[in-house]
Amino acid sequence: CGHVHAGPVEFDMSFMTRRPWEHHQLVIAGGRPADMQSTVQQIGFLAPDLAELRRIKARLEREPGVSDIESADHGVSWTLYFRDPQGNRISASVTTGWFVPQPAYWPLDLRESDAEIARTTEAQCRATSGFRTRAEWQAQTRETLAGMGRLASQAVPSVDAKITSRDSVFRRPVGTKPPADPFPRIAMHQVGIYVSDMARLTAFYEKTLGYLVTGSGKMPAFGAQAAAEIVYLT
Repeated sequence: CGHVHAGPVEFDMSFMTRRPWEHHQLVIAGGRPADMQSTVQQIGFLAPDLAELRRIKARLEREPGVSDIESADHGVSWTLYFRDPQGNRISASVTTGWFVPQPAYWPLDLRESDAEIARTTEAQCRATSGFRTRAEWQAQTRETLAGMGRLASQAVPSVDAKITSRDSVFRRPVGTKPPADPFPRIAMHQVGIYVSDMARLTAFYEKTLGYLVTGSGKMPAFGAQAAAEIVYLT
């Protein structure tokens, strides 16, 4: 935590991390009026499996101030959405083994078994134009990025290179005194922002910072979330 002076303006900041080798992954800064809408479209986390997604949902339902808890099947992921006590939209997603062009949306009932959910998702994906396995999509995207000179490693060589299992990303150990109700097994994944000029911002991230547009289109309204035009970049 700290106090920042920016000319005549002063505000507090909190720095947060769940990775011991990074000072912060998430920054919370004060100064937003209570009646001002958040410019965060979405802050996304990854979870390892559907069981953990259900456990996170149950935990959120007990938490005061959390609202608009919804679940969605996007084909590429099973995602739990909610708004934090300040109205920021947050998601926790489990990746599937399939890919369909995004945005895609189908209802997701987390009361169903893992097998039932997987069968439904796979059937919906295979019936969608552009279906591929996730591995096929990853290989093609890697080839595209490499060919354009945009492929960038996210690894921290001294630590991340040693990660060999999917599960280790979520850091099961929580110290010598784990809480009775363990914290969610989530890892930082992606962020979305609301913009006023989509074409200009897309061009900036694509042409100046080297990102690749991987999809675009209109996400339909579901739950309390309004329909929105979206551009995806990686």
